[in-house]
Amino acid sequence: MNLEEKKKELSWYDNPNMLTTLILLDLFLIIICSQSLGIGSQLTGWELFRNVINLNTTYVLVLIYFLLLKFRVGKRHFNILNLVLLLLYFITMVTSFLSIFQTFNITSLLMLLMNLIIFIQMFHTLLRDTRIWKEFGLEKSPFNEIHNDSYFYIVSILAILYLAINLIFTDDFNGVVITLFVSIFYMLFSRFIMLYSNYLDSKGIDVNNSGNFNQIKEKVSEKINVESVEDKMDLLTEKIEDLENKVKEYTGSIDVEKIKEADDLSKKEVKKKKTSKKKDGDK
Repeated sequence: MNLEEKKKELSWYDNPNMLTTLILLDLFLIIICSQSLGIGSQLTGWELFRNVINLNTTYVLVLIYFLLLKFRVGKRHFNILNLVLLLLYFITMVTSFLSIFQTFNITSLLMLLMNLIIFIQMFHTLLRDTRIWKEFGLEKSPFNEIHNDSYFYIVSILAILYLAINLIFTDDFNGVVITLFVSIFYMLFSRFIMLYSNYLDSKGIDVNNSGNFNQIKEKVSEKINVESVEDKMDLLTEKIEDLENKVKEYTGSIDVEKIKEADDLSKKEVKKKKTSKKKDGDK
């Protein structure tokens, strides 16, 4: 029985409740560490709270999201909370995209990629148990061919790269700590979404999804083949036209009538010789 119970026990990274607790702790540390400057400037009370909200709006709202999931109210309105979370991360993704134009560097690019991958993963997981999934035909989305494990691994690799680059180029210890917690948050968050996708698969909820990457590839390849055939035909017709022009130039330089006259004269001379030979034979 002990062995069977151990097998049934989930690892911490496969336990949604444990992941939720770790995410809450991580978000709390991000907010606290990012406010060290505010505390150093002797902000207190409402001013400190307002500073927290202004600088960490996304993390505060995500913290509220996971806090609500710990209670019955959040579990009951889980799909509504997911829609709010999707809207929040759409805004975050757009903000990350705009920040590239202000300060373009490798860290801002990695942050944009992480937000983009997380948003795609959320969009194709959190909406599966809603009416939006079927009404908008998301079961035929090409991103359904990417498994949720792949999303998790991609986000983890990007988060590790983000952390490594900040460790190299950041001198501020506080900034390094915040970057560490942010990287951990993205990995844990992607893992949480992956577990929810596995839960939907185990319950058989909207599992008959078929991506259309192959159809897109076939259309692109057909278009490329058609264009290549058309290019070859155009090249062949150009060569034929060039050949015809050369033939016309060559034939135009030759006097065809003189050739015919010479040919007729040669034929007449041959006939005369034959007739003269016949007359000599008759004599």
